[in-house]
Amino acid sequence: GRGDAAILTAMALPRWVPFVRRPPAPKPEPVSRVPHLYWFSAVCLILLLVRLWAWRASWRRARKAAQLEVERATKASRSAARHREADASQLSTDVAERLEDCLRLYREAKYIEACEHLEWLRAHLPKADDSIRRPSAEQHTARRLEELTGPGGQLFLLEKRGRICQEALETLVGSSEGWDVSVGDDGTKVSSRVRPMPGPNNMIDTKVEAVLDGIQCAHTLMVFREGDLYPSWFPFVSKGAFVWGASPTECILHLLFDVNFYGCMDLCLQGFGCDNLRDGNFLLCVRHCPQQDVEPLTGRHIELPPKPSAAGKLFKLGRIKAIIDIMVEPLSPTSVRFSYSCTQPTPKLAPSWIVSWVLKSGMGSIFGQMKTVCRAMASGDRISRRRYPIVDRLTAPEYKHVVDDLSGRVEGYLERMRWA
Repeated sequence: GRGDAAILTAMALPRWVPFVRRPPAPKPEPVSRVPHLYWFSAVCLILLLVRLWAWRASWRRARKAAQLEVERATKASRSAARHREADASQLSTDVAERLEDCLRLYREAKYIEACEHLEWLRAHLPKADDSIRRPSAEQHTARRLEELTGPGGQLFLLEKRGRICQEALETLVGSSEGWDVSVGDDGTKVSSRVRPMPGPNNMIDTKVEAVLDGIQCAHTLMVFREGDLYPSWFPFVSKGAFVWGASPTECILHLLFDVNFYGCMDLCLQGFGCDNLRDGNFLLCVRHCPQQDVEPLTGRHIELPPKPSAAGKLFKLGRIKAIIDIMVEPLSPTSVRFSYSCTQPTPKLAPSWIVSWVLKSGMGSIFGQMKTVCRAMASGDRISRRRYPIVDRLTAPEYKHVVDDLSGRVEGYLERMRWA
C-alpha cells in the first residue's frame, strides 16, 4: 500500500519539483514484423503465379493458332496438289461416257466425284422429253439419266449422299470460326460449338481431331463398321447388331445403351463410306435410320429392332437421333489423321458449357477406346485376340471381301502418293 501510494504521489508531482525520484516510463512493446513479411511474400507469390498463368495462357493460344494455321496450310496444299492431279486427267466430253463414269463412281462409293459428273451432265444435257419420236443421242442419255435418278433408280440416293458428304467436310475441315477449341499436350484437338435453332432445342457439335501413329487407316474404318462388336469397346453399349450390309462401305446398325437404374436408349443408324481419296480422305457418314428409309435403301423389307423398354429406369430416353461424321486421312502405312464429329440436339434451358463439357468427355473416351482397339488390330497378338473379337474377324474367310476392299483402296492411294 505505502509504496504504491508513494509512487502515485511522486508521479503526480510536477516535473519542476526537485529531489523527486520518478519511476521510468514503461517501454512500448516491440512490434513483430514477421506477419507483414508473410503477407508481403504471399502477395508477391500470388502475383507471380498470375503472371506465369498469363504467360502460359498466351503461349498456349499462340501455339494453338500456329498449329491451326499449319494444319490449314497443309490441308490446302494437299488438296490443291490432288486437284491439280485430278484436273490433269482428261475427262470425256461425251455425255454417254460421262454417264457411265458416273455410274461406275457411284458403285465404287466415290459419291463426291459422282456428284460432280452428275452436275456436268445436267448442265450439258437437254431436258428429257418422251414426246420426241426421233430422239438424239443426248436425248437418249437425258432419258436414261432421269430414269436412273428417279425413285428405284441406281442413282436415286446419289444427290442425297453427295450433300451429306459436303456437309460432313464442312464440319470436319471447315473454318474454325465459332468453335471453342482446346489442344491437349499430345496434340489432340477437341472442339465444340452451339448452333441456335428454332424450337425448344439447339444443336451442339463436338469433334475430336488427332494424328495417330501405329494405326492402319483401314482398321479405323472396319472398327466402326462391325455393329455386333461394339459392346467389346464402345463405352456403355450393352448390345449391338449388324442389321444389314450390302457392301463393305454400307450398312445398318442397331446399338443399345443400358445403364443400370438410370435409363436406356438405342440408336438405329444407317452408315455409308465415301471414298474421297482423290482429295486424301475417306469419309464415314452416319445418320438416323427410320423404318421408312429401310426399303428404299436395301431394296427389300427389313424390320428394325423395337425400341427398348424403360421399365424400372429413372430416365426414359428412347431412340436417339444422332449425326456422326468421321474422316480418316492416311499419312503413311501406319499413321492417320483422324477426325470424329457428333451432332445432337440439346435443350435450350440446359447450360451449354455443361453439355459441351459432358460431350467432350464422352468423345474423348470413345476416341481413346478406338485408338486402343486399332492398335490391337495392328499388333494381332494373343492378348489382343482374346480381348477384342474384331482382331480374329480380320482373318475370317467370310470377312475377306471387306478387308480386301478397304485395304485395297488405302494401299492404292498410298502407292499413288508414293508413301507405301
